[in-house]
Amino acid sequence: MGFRSDRVLSEMRRVVRPGGWCSQWLSQDYGGRIDYPEDLTHLGELQETALRHQGAETRLGRRLSALFHTAGLQEVETGVLGGQWRAAPSLEDLARRVGSAGVRFGDRLTAEELARFS
Repeated sequence: MGFRSDRVLSEMRRVVRPGGWCSQWLSQDYGGRIDYPEDLTHLGELQETALRHQGAETRLGRRLSALFHTAGLQEVETGVLGGQWRAAPSLEDLARRVGSAGVRFGDRLTAEELARFS
């Protein structure tokens, strides 16, 4: 049985006492991801594929507001967080950030490709 966001949100609503609040922090919505430099685009696509194969809903973020309202939650606030850098990071720094998400690429990334981003 896969993840059922409607069940999770219904239970979340049930256990929060009247007047209480709850918070949901979600990892990025990979459908809106912008990789730069473009050399990282392939790595980002592999990361999303690996996450989906692990059962993640990689594009759930864009649906959160509708899901919360459907579950009967009130005063729903959703938005987008951006990443800002003061200086241009190196390709190696960006690749480390991508890899630090803890996603295993398995056979989707050759040893040579992995070495390039290590």
